[in-house]
Amino acid sequence: MSLVSLTFGDGRNKMSVQSELQVLSRPVDHIKVAPGSEPKLEVQKVSTFLGFDGVYIIGKVTSGVVAPTMMGVSSTGKTFKISEIESKYPNCTVGKQGMTIGISAHGIGKEDIAQGATIFFQ
Repeated sequence: MSLVSLTFGDGRNKMSVQSELQVLSRPVDHIKVAPGSEPKLEVQKVSTFLGFDGVYIIGKVTSGVVAPTMMGVSSTGKTFKISEIESKYPNCTVGKQGMTIGISAHGIGKEDIAQGATIFFQ
């Protein structure tokens, strides 16, 4: 037996083309947000990067919806602006309750946000 037949198979047990194809669909977003719930984020990690003049915050959204251009207030009372939100979900532009997201924030320093703190948004 050769390495090629071990890796790709020898062609004896071919499945039909129709049985190999599967239709993949993105799950429907069933997260409902209660109206009037204040957006909050529990901070898990805060980082700074060379060449980036803001901070990068990783955290879990505990209530509400967090979106770019929102203003945040840290536990020390300093305000900052969200420039970008990232998550593991492609094409996700907002962070909803229960999601872990990354936030690019401007106007605040790493020392102003503590791990485990809660950030409120306006």
